[in-house]
Amino acid sequence: MAYIGRDLEYGVLDKQTLTGADGTKTVWNDLTSGVASASSLLVSVGGVIQEPEVAYTASSTVLTFTEAPEASDTVYIIYLGKELAIATAQSNLSYQTGTGDGSDTTPIATLSRTAPTDQSIMVMLNGVTQVPGTDYTVSGTTLTFTTAPANGENILVYFLGIASNIGVPSDGTVTEAKLAAGLVLGGTSIGNNNVIRTNTTTITENATFLSNTNGMSAGPVSIASGVIVSMTSGSVWTIV
Repeated sequence: MAYIGRDLEYGVLDKQTLTGADGTKTVWNDLTSGVASASSLLVSVGGVIQEPEVAYTASSTVLTFTEAPEASDTVYIIYLGKELAIATAQSNLSYQTGTGDGSDTTPIATLSRTAPTDQSIMVMLNGVTQVPGTDYTVSGTTLTFTTAPANGENILVYFLGIASNIGVPSDGTVTEAKLAAGLVLGGTSIGNNNVIRTNTTTITENATFLSNTNGMSAGPVSIASGVIVSMTSGSVWTIV
């Protein structure tokens, strides 16, 4: 049977072709890499993508089908996640299912995870891979198809990447030590209420005033040998 889906267009994932399909064999125990579960694999039988934990199960190097592939079927698998060598399995790839009704372009009301881009999910209709940005788009937890999936059509969504909130530092928690060494903050403040601002008494690096800007320093101030302070049109430097 010819392949009726679209080839993968994003990423480079390991592929293995399974041989020995005869209409009765359901178990393959020769996977080239161990996997944590069925959702760590993308499985194609006769060109149709199968649903994990329904059409097949997988653990370590053993793949078990619910129904035996026919002898005429081409069977291959794509590794989406593998067991780590230290015996701690890589996290399973999350997925979600749905069903079309022939009219709704958003048949899955809410995705279980927030998807940052169209390419961060892989979408199949009855096992046929859809093209991100063409056949569907995603915004947050909303998946929208360009054309409504047919009534009864199976929808399978793999989450290849999810949005993560890295948070915002709380007020008053960022210290000077955490900032880049080249960032100039000015002198330190003295007093509980930062009443007194300080500056050093010697300028040790070249400095240029922008046009029409004013600057002020507490004197006396000296300029180190070889250092230049440049004044441009309209700029004023006041030493008090």
